[in-house]
Amino acid sequence: MRDALNLLRSLASLALLGALACGPQLTPLDDGTNVTTQGETDDAPPPGRTSGPVPPSTTTSTSTTTANPTSADGTGDESAGTSGPHPDHPRVTKCDLFDQDCPRGDKCMPWSNDGSNEWNAMRCSPVADDPAAPGEACLALDSPYSGFDDCDDTSMCWYVDAGTLEGTCVPFCEGSIELPTCANPDRNCLFPDNEITTVCLPTCDPLFFDCAAGQVCAPNDGTFLCMADASGPTGAEGDTCEAVNGCDPGQACIEGVDVPDCRGDTCCAPFCDLSEPMPMCPLGQVCTPYFERGTMPGVDYTGICRLP
Repeated sequence: MRDALNLLRSLASLALLGALACGPQLTPLDDGTNVTTQGETDDAPPPGRTSGPVPPSTTTSTSTTTANPTSADGTGDESAGTSGPHPDHPRVTKCDLFDQDCPRGDKCMPWSNDGSNEWNAMRCSPVADDPAAPGEACLALDSPYSGFDDCDDTSMCWYVDAGTLEGTCVPFCEGSIELPTCANPDRNCLFPDNEITTVCLPTCDPLFFDCAAGQVCAPNDGTFLCMADASGPTGAEGDTCEAVNGCDPGQACIEGVDVPDCRGDTCCAPFCDLSEPMPMCPLGQVCTPYFERGTMPGVDYTGICRLP
């Protein structure tokens, strides 16, 4: 009788082990909790952040993997699904660069939601474990406009080389959209028309070429800031241009009617020094103030050569 009971207990134990082997498995997460997964897992990295740029991740659960969708207006829908490295960590795409109102461990970042070379939306992106501080070298992920980098939560990767994806962390603007400020008095807020990229860039003097290599001193909102040189093979005096930073150092992109022999709507023209008794300009042009006098201290002497 005792042998028969032992045999029944052994059979029951084997059946229980078999059921556990075939059923759902419990996978521990970083915070000590468990998530139930069914069947084989994919090759996605384990939950948690890396020390480099962090890509958009997905959450494995008993249902399907869901990416955070983007709405028609490019701002996204923060209530639809999650795509963070942890089930209770939503990857929202509605955020404010000034408020930095993303979940803990994320930062609000500009990005291109259509794959173009232009920031046109904002979303929350994870911050790296060992992030770079403003002024330090950084790395963007996939493209300069992906919205993912390894800068800290107060900055983003700027001056990014499209080939190497290497750049420099620059701080976000502070204050508000109505009154943006920079903590460093030697910087001013780059505030483009689309209000997407609000970062503090070094101020500069276009007559002294005091920006770093690969940058130009370009006008922005009553002052001059060091921006990436977007001139490419053109940018010399008289060349057509499409952006304020689309000319070589010492040149500015102005209305084509003010530039001799300009073949476009806007062309490059040289800066000039109004503090000189006889400011130097090409023959037939005159040196006029670039900004209205009194707009910004320290730039009153900066002129641009135009047709009279």
